[in-house]
Amino acid sequence: MGPGRPRRPVTEQGGIGAWEAALRYTRVHLDSKEVYGGCMDDLTVGLNWYLTTDLRKSWNYVITYVQEVGNVNSFQMRIQFCF
Repeated sequence: MGPGRPRRPVTEQGGIGAWEAALRYTRVHLDSKEVYGGCMDDLTVGLNWYLTTDLRKSWNYVITYVQEVGNVNSFQMRIQFCF
């Protein structure tokens, strides 16, 4: 699944899994030849919880700014299981 391999998975007694904090900034230019789309910037703050080596829960808060449109904020959550 990646770098988040818990030393003590939640399936063991007293195990808390592994936690990971993430921060990402993205800028996308949406112009192409005659099409003017402006720019889109977003900032993502995330938290990952690796319960076991095969199970991860993720939470992200995304702040997006699009020229001519304004701000759009979103909260995302997902569960990933590898098999």
